Amino acid sequence: MTRDELKEITLQFTDAFNRDDLDGVMAWFAGDAVYDEFHGARHEGREAIRAAFEPMFAGKFGKVRFEEEDLFLDPEDGKAMISWSCCRVDRLIQQFFSRSTTEGDGICRS
Repeated sequence: MTRDELKEITLQFTDAFNRDDLDGVMAWFAGDAVYDEFHGARHEGREAIRAAFEPMFAGKFGKVRFEEEDLFLDPEDGKAMISWSCCRVDRLIQQFFSRSTTEGDGICRS
């Protein structure tokens, strides 16, 4: 995978959040993926991760957008790390850090 390809799939993942596309977000997760929330909760498997995301996509926290801050790419190992700010109505809510690792197929794994 080239650096540009890795960057594109990483930004597609974030873009799915910003389009309020839960199905699009979930398409990037492997069946055995693990999602660790910033407050310590752990969700294992695609169904559990989807359930954790559903309140946000249903608007429980208002209109949420992710603004990219830093993007680190390692195309040789097929790894990317993106940091972003999660914003609601121009108000900073929480700083999130996400690490997505691909193994040549564009699927996020922990």
